[in-house]
Amino acid sequence: MQKFSVTNPDHRSVTNLQSPIPMSSSNRPGDRLIRLPELLSLVGVSRATAYRYLANGKLPAPIRLSSRCIAWKASTINEWMAGLQAA
Repeated sequence: MQKFSVTNPDHRSVTNLQSPIPMSSSNRPGDRLIRLPELLSLVGVSRATAYRYLANGKLPAPIRLSSRCIAWKASTINEWMAGLQAA
């Protein structure tokens, strides 16, 4: 488990608490989820272009979080961008 430090209401530092969410290999920082606005700023394209890339298979498929919410794994986008630079 990951350890972290917090300040309690009496403003005394409390250290070495265990994180409530264990950090597994699938929950590493590189696998955080990126929503569309952040993706657009990372890739530097418009919303319409991003959806066109999705339709043409040029952009990795997102993860559907709900009926109206999609996101991409940061590691997937990083790998995709690295592949674009190599080509």
